[in-house]
Amino acid sequence: MAKKGPQARAPLACALAFLLLLLPELLLAAGLPSAVAKTLTQAGIPTESLSVWIAPLDGRDGPKLYYHADTPRNPASVMKLITTFAAFETFGASARWQVVLQTRAEWQGETLYGTLELVHDGDPALTAERLWTLLRTARAMGIRRIAGFTVTAPALRLPHWDPNAFDGRGQAPYTQGPAAALAHFNAIVVTLTPHPDGTRVVATTHPPLPLPLDTQALTAVPGGCPQEVRHLVEATFVSNRLVLSGRYPIACSTQTLALAPPDPNRYVEWLLTAIWQELGGTIDPKLARPERARAPFRIAASESPTLTEIAYQMNKWSNNVIARQLLALIGYETAPDASDHVAAGRDAALALLRARGIDDGHTVIDNGAGLSRTARITARTLAQLLTYVSQQNYAAEFFAGLPRLGEDGTARRRYHHHPLAGDAHVKTGTLRDVRALAGYARDRNGRPYVVAILLQHPNASAAASVFPLLLTWLAQHG
Repeated sequence: MAKKGPQARAPLACALAFLLLLLPELLLAAGLPSAVAKTLTQAGIPTESLSVWIAPLDGRDGPKLYYHADTPRNPASVMKLITTFAAFETFGASARWQVVLQTRAEWQGETLYGTLELVHDGDPALTAERLWTLLRTARAMGIRRIAGFTVTAPALRLPHWDPNAFDGRGQAPYTQGPAAALAHFNAIVVTLTPHPDGTRVVATTHPPLPLPLDTQALTAVPGGCPQEVRHLVEATFVSNRLVLSGRYPIACSTQTLALAPPDPNRYVEWLLTAIWQELGGTIDPKLARPERARAPFRIAASESPTLTEIAYQMNKWSNNVIARQLLALIGYETAPDASDHVAAGRDAALALLRARGIDDGHTVIDNGAGLSRTARITARTLAQLLTYVSQQNYAAEFFAGLPRLGEDGTARRRYHHHPLAGDAHVKTGTLRDVRALAGYARDRNGRPYVVAILLQHPNASAAASVFPLLLTWLAQHG
């Protein structure tokens, strides 16, 4: 038998080195909890469709579970964690936006011979209630008759947005994009209530709209109430009126239907007009006179909630419009002269990841909200991000904005009886082929862990139970 010399041993050494490189992944495959692997198999999902990162937050010794942590996958709404991080890093947790109501017009008694001007700065949380307060101040000053409204907005350069592109539901608020003069999250809530006589349905909108609400084709009928009212009632904007049609079961009692305005860029003007009329004000364009070059007279101003509060609403209830608006504002703040402030926001967020030592090699942010077919991130990147955030001065604010497992936000209806209910703050994400979860959890000894779990497969919905199983693994092994 011939001896194996150096050249003969070289292929063996190379093969051994290759196996050593693969060893971490081989160990990880072996370490995937059997109940998780079984669930995936029963759902017809290869285990390679799952990515997991569970480890002590302090990075020290303790139970760890890593599995395909470097495979980029669609995170759905978990992508909002990237947008939140970039917003806190760019603006600071206590940042606020401000809108101002002013005029340059001649003012005599109750009459303003010109317009009331709303100066908008891209505020991502300007609500109808705040607009009401501004206009109520103008009425309290004695102004009643005006020529109309003008809106001055920041020079946000936004790409074309097709609200139907994702799932064809272009009238749904969650499909709406950012806007230079965003108002009330581009959302209208229609409240439907059967009349006591059972012959018709009473409909109202919030915020109020300056156009008729036509319910002639909306009929009250007997019968049970299905889960989704939106399948029963169709809402359509036709010739400056909102038409509601369909058959509404009396058993449904009071229900709400959310829709978006037909022109988000004019929505703020709609709201100003409707609220002004509700306050007893009138509008007559004939009152307009040539405005002299004079300094604006400030009537009132309204500050937004802090970024902490805005991010709380965005993450607790997964508000896509806030996320998209924040990404555009990040781009406007970091690259004001950019031709596309959404793209500039993406670039700024990726640059921040790199600057903070977070792996961004496979991250595709898209619109910042996670409602995307192209967004990608790895479990490792999410875990590194969450670990970095935990060491920053805004950690408490970031942490508090995540839904509490089994108790509030988008996680309130899940895991009520799980061992970690109330002891985990996580952002969840759901698309037709995606289930995702990332955040912080405490084991049975109170030790904090960072958790990132991504599942992407056409049958993902059939294996949603792998998430509580993995959290159970943490609870039992911590």
